[in-house]
Amino acid sequence: MKGSFRFTIQRKISTTFAILLLLTMAVFGMVYFMLASMEKASDDIVYEAFPIAGATNRLLVDLINEETGVRAYLVSGDEVFLEPYTLGKEQLQKDLETIRQYEDAHPVLKGLVENEALPQIEKIQNYFEEQITLVQNGNIEEARKRIGDGKEAMDAFRQVFAKIEADNAKLINDALNASRTASQRAKIGMLICGIGSVLLAILFALMLSKAIVKPIRQVGKQIAEIAEGEGDLTKEIVMTSRDEVGDLAASFNAMLRNLRSMIGQVGLTAQQVASSAEELTASADQTSSATEQIASTVQEVASATDRQVQSVSEGSTAIAALSREVESIAQRSTNVATVAKQGSQAATDGNQSIQTAVRQMGTISETIHDLSAVVKRLGQRSEEIGQIVDVIRDISAQTNLLALNAAIEAARAGEHGRGFAVVADEVRKLAEQSTRSAEQIAELIATIQMDTGKAVESMEGGLKEVEAGMVVVNEAGQSFEQIKRHIDEVSQQIEEVSSSIKEITKETSSVMETISQIAEVSEANAAGTQNVSAATEEQLAAMEEISSSAASLAKMAEELQSMIKKFKV
Repeated sequence: MKGSFRFTIQRKISTTFAILLLLTMAVFGMVYFMLASMEKASDDIVYEAFPIAGATNRLLVDLINEETGVRAYLVSGDEVFLEPYTLGKEQLQKDLETIRQYEDAHPVLKGLVENEALPQIEKIQNYFEEQITLVQNGNIEEARKRIGDGKEAMDAFRQVFAKIEADNAKLINDALNASRTASQRAKIGMLICGIGSVLLAILFALMLSKAIVKPIRQVGKQIAEIAEGEGDLTKEIVMTSRDEVGDLAASFNAMLRNLRSMIGQVGLTAQQVASSAEELTASADQTSSATEQIASTVQEVASATDRQVQSVSEGSTAIAALSREVESIAQRSTNVATVAKQGSQAATDGNQSIQTAVRQMGTISETIHDLSAVVKRLGQRSEEIGQIVDVIRDISAQTNLLALNAAIEAARAGEHGRGFAVVADEVRKLAEQSTRSAEQIAELIATIQMDTGKAVESMEGGLKEVEAGMVVVNEAGQSFEQIKRHIDEVSQQIEEVSSSIKEITKETSSVMETISQIAEVSEANAAGTQNVSAATEEQLAAMEEISSSAASLAKMAEELQSMIKKFKV
């Protein structure tokens, strides 16, 4: 149908590479989304879980610093010792502000801080202010009697602080689990995308090769069979494709049908001419027996000359028709050569698209390299944090030792050293708390380093998959090169056929000129023969015409039948 859609070779190649391009973009988008998920999970740990844990852990330290300053002021009466109290109070407010920035996203933590921690902190702060006021007013003994009240308030806060620490641990564990889940999904997603893209690329390459190469091979095979079949015009090319190869097959089949029809008509005419020639020859033999001896010599010359003229005329007509068919074949061969060149150019464009895909996959490989380097640097930073944690452990151990020494000295001082004993006990507890926190941080760092190692291994695996994909795409590019070479070979053969047909056309023209010259010479000979046999023409005119025509027709009929037998129709 004239207006129906034609899925040409160019459209097949363009559609295939458009699908491959969309597939590459989809894989890149999926990898980008998964990497973004991993980055968000890491950010949740670094920018939210760690700040919250640090701020909540410092609350107890801030209160202990305040308590240390108040007790030192209580013992010495010198306001210089209130500096830890002032610094601890300021730091406490900053830590509370930090917690308030993130507590809306964590209802449990918000409830612990707002409903339990803040009332206890306010109670402790009021106690510290009352103690300072008593000392400033000179009521030192009263202030010392109330030291136990402060210890009870601090112990109550430690119970709340233990709940907050548990919630912090859960928050960090949840963040780590989210990071692990994102990492696992990224590994599975990249593996699935890599395998899927490779399989689809192979599938589209096979489909494209089958859609283009198979019809071309079919056309070449049937043309070779026709060429080797000694004029077998009954074998037509069977082709269902709606592209340039299908157009070539349809044109070739039309040429075969026209040539077969023409030869069939010529065969029928030759048979009729042969039959009529036989009848005319028999009649001429019966009626010209009386005058045959007189005009035998002239008749033979005239008959031969007439047959020659008639044969030359018929041959000229046949050669002219053959020349027109040869010119038509030459034009169609030129069109086929043009289509083959277009197919070669399309294969070249396809190879360029494959090279573009290789460069894009190289870019993805470099991106994974860079991401792997970043993760490795994160592991190095984790090791540095581990070193800092070791330093904290050492400091905590030394602090614990100093607190023990202070407690011993306070015990030696008796009643006057009781306040220092309380301070030493708090310092010892703080050192133990610091040691436990350092251990938790060390465990967290170890977990991060382990996950970082797994992420590096996953990225290296993904990099290998990308490299394997690049090998497959390169193989597809080589396949396009082979397709281009085959198309170029077909184009060269078609050009050779076209050149041969042009040579045949030139030779046909030369033959027509030669036949025209022979016709002129034959006509001249016939005119001379007629002048010589003027005396016998009046008597044998009718018989000579009949005999000459019958002989010419019989000879032409024999020649035509001999030529037609060479073709299978």
